[in-house]
Amino acid sequence: MFKKSTCLVSFILVLGLVGTVSADVLWNDSTGDHLWSTPENWATGAIPTLNDGYVRIFMVPGPTVMAGESYVVNGIHLGNDNDAQAGALTVQGGTLEVLGALNCGYKGTGTVNIIDGTLSIPGTLKIARDPGAIGHINLDGGTISANSFLMREKEGAIGTMDVGGGMLTTNGDDTALIQGYIDNGWITFYDGDGTPDLEYNVANPGQTTLTAIHKLHPHPANRAIVKPGAVELSWTLPDPCVPGQPVPVDVYFTDDYDALWNFTDPEAIRVVSKQNVTSVVVQTQTKTQYFW
Repeated sequence: MFKKSTCLVSFILVLGLVGTVSADVLWNDSTGDHLWSTPENWATGAIPTLNDGYVRIFMVPGPTVMAGESYVVNGIHLGNDNDAQAGALTVQGGTLEVLGALNCGYKGTGTVNIIDGTLSIPGTLKIARDPGAIGHINLDGGTISANSFLMREKEGAIGTMDVGGGMLTTNGDDTALIQGYIDNGWITFYDGDGTPDLEYNVANPGQTTLTAIHKLHPHPANRAIVKPGAVELSWTLPDPCVPGQPVPVDVYFTDDYDALWNFTDPEAIRVVSKQNVTSVVVQTQTKTQYFW
């Protein structure tokens, strides 16, 4: 009787384990609007949840997470097999939480663009996992918060990252690890126009924090919060192309990120036009995000 009972219990446990296996969800962008929030853009016809397996994104452009949105998934694979199955992910706002691993460059080419918002990874952020895989992250704004961080996990993988106005945090003291990535040239800052600010247990207790300092030292700096009304924008001029000559600059200021990014009507957002100046005063409103 004892042996039969043991077999019966074991059999029930196996059935329970099999029943929890979830299928991965493939991004197909069937509507062409490139939005994570559109159910029809997923092969299952539904936005991925924790009841699903990994999210597989093997298309460019991939999904965009917008401001005000919040999603939690088990894991994400970007890029598969070859360049023909490259994958991309854009976080323009809101929050995307990845409990397991985010593989930017799983087997093929993967790209992550962080413009604003939060990409939270309680698991591991991996940039380029398998041999031949290519992964790149543009951290232009917002925050990537990862438990652990790996670049070029396997020999032959190519992973890179450029830090602009965003912030990377990892749990624990990873300063030596990340400094090694920087020394190898795998992490750059403002496309070569900036320098790293890497520290542990200062801005975020118990965490390693990586940000970038632009060589023009803009003020207010990225992610700054200011009082509404008149705000002075200031910067340091670069060295002139001809020694002793003035350096004329253009400055653009707007609360419309797309207007700045696409640059379709620069005159509408220009606040300084070819002047040799180091500051300008602009007007701001409450509860509004600005870009310059």
